[in-house]
Amino acid sequence: MPYRFVRATSIALIIFLAAACAPQLSPRQELTWDAFKSCESEGPSTRLEHLDADGAWGLRGREGEVFKVSRCMSAYWSKATLEGRLPAGAPSLAVTPAPSRPHAFVVPEPPIWSTGDSWRFVSTSTAGDRRTYTWRVDREETVEGVTYYVLKSGTAERFYRKSDLADSHENRQNAVATRNTPPRLYYVWPMSVGTGWEQRYRHERPQDKQAYDTSYSAAVEAEEVVTVPAGTFQTLKIVYRDRVKKTVLWEQWYSPKVRIWVRLKFTVAGRVAQASQSHVRAASVTDSSTSSSSR
Repeated sequence: MPYRFVRATSIALIIFLAAACAPQLSPRQELTWDAFKSCESEGPSTRLEHLDADGAWGLRGREGEVFKVSRCMSAYWSKATLEGRLPAGAPSLAVTPAPSRPHAFVVPEPPIWSTGDSWRFVSTSTAGDRRTYTWRVDREETVEGVTYYVLKSGTAERFYRKSDLADSHENRQNAVATRNTPPRLYYVWPMSVGTGWEQRYRHERPQDKQAYDTSYSAAVEAEEVVTVPAGTFQTLKIVYRDRVKKTVLWEQWYSPKVRIWVRLKFTVAGRVAQASQSHVRAASVTDSSTSSSSR
């Protein structure tokens, strides 16, 4: 009897110490652990072999069962993303400056937008869809110490950080419809052929209760003269890709003369769509933001 008591006490002590020494899981690891416990019945032989800090996992077991559990866990993560339960990862930004080239077409700094500036676009797709829309600079607004240009189109208001034109958030009917944390960079400055960057950020849709991390890579790939309904412009072609798969997400042609893109091309549900600038109404148009430099 005493032996049993001592043995029981020792077992309890060992369990207590093991629990006390166990590493604390990060929020993403906890989500993956919950996914595994929810899905392990799909493949009884499957074991969770490793669990990375960002929630990535490795499984071991019979091939067919590992596949079933992994597919189930991916679906669990997707559902958590749609429900806004996916913990935020660490944002990141890596910029690659353009190599020095004689007589390069360089945009050294972000443009200056003024209240009343407007740009009208026509959008078409391979499905035959066509529509027109206008973005107008309505005002400047400071939010939590940061100054933004506020562009309006119908009931939508887009907030672009004044210092670099990064896309912060969009309001619809006085409520936040989308938010990027940190703001999404469409450009980096100075900008010329060879400039590149990769960014990881958090995208939220509060009204839909959705939030997830996303990333992309971008590169200025060419200097091109582009003709659109609004005129002919010297541009920098920027290509945005999936950071992992390297597939093209969209392309845009930035014109420093009109201080915004004049052509945009992207793919949605397998259909190619593009928008072109059809009219520019600027309170002030200047070419001072462009230069030819050997740097």
